[in-house]
Amino acid sequence: MKLEGSLDAFGLPDVCTLLASTGKSGVLELNRRLEDKAVHGRVWFRAGEICGATSDTSRQSLARRLIGTGVVDDLALRHAVARTVSDGTGVARALLESGAAEAQLIQRAAREQLTDSLSELLTWSEGEFAFNADVQFSDDVGLLVPVTSALESASERCGLRNTLAGVISGPDLILTIVPGVVNDPSVSRDEWGVLALIDGHRNVQDLAELTGNGVFGIMSVLAGLLSRGLVRAKDPTTPDHVSTIERRLAMLG
Repeated sequence: MKLEGSLDAFGLPDVCTLLASTGKSGVLELNRRLEDKAVHGRVWFRAGEICGATSDTSRQSLARRLIGTGVVDDLALRHAVARTVSDGTGVARALLESGAAEAQLIQRAAREQLTDSLSELLTWSEGEFAFNADVQFSDDVGLLVPVTSALESASERCGLRNTLAGVISGPDLILTIVPGVVNDPSVSRDEWGVLALIDGHRNVQDLAELTGNGVFGIMSVLAGLLSRGLVRAKDPTTPDHVSTIERRLAMLG
């Protein structure tokens, strides 16, 4: 079956639903121009279900997300990259098959990557698509998500964008850790990884790059930390916490 066309004539949900109904395996390739730049996305199918997606094929998004968790050491990453170069296996799949990271962690990252990418691709109102059944997914880590479930999760994430925009002003926002909190804080592993990178100098875009989560993913984490009073927007007129302590210790001395 040859399937190709324009996104302004056939929306991504319709195309994905058609591929699900036929039980196809392969890759749906999407292309468009954005500010005079070519942007490429891919949605991978296995037997009519989605096994992976990316909204920017140039960024190794899943591998970047795994590196951002801090669970992949230099040796494991070096071996995974070497395998990618030698036989084309994706970095995430190579890490999975070598046992360098837990399968549950890799699949959870892959599901988040899939949802983030689909939520971005759903905003594409123009561009071209083409389905290729002759290409295998090099970064298949065993994830399989029904099309209906994947699209619902992505749509919900799209709906949260406006809410998050009201909390996080934009990718240039710089945050600092609140030095004193009323209650003992409780954070998830993902939140801890982000907290370790907040230094009063990196902005939201920097944090997105370092964690591999993408701007939307990092905004979701930061919004949770902000709502619990664990981080706050940096005030350039206020001295940092260390300087304040040093000044007060000098007064004590």
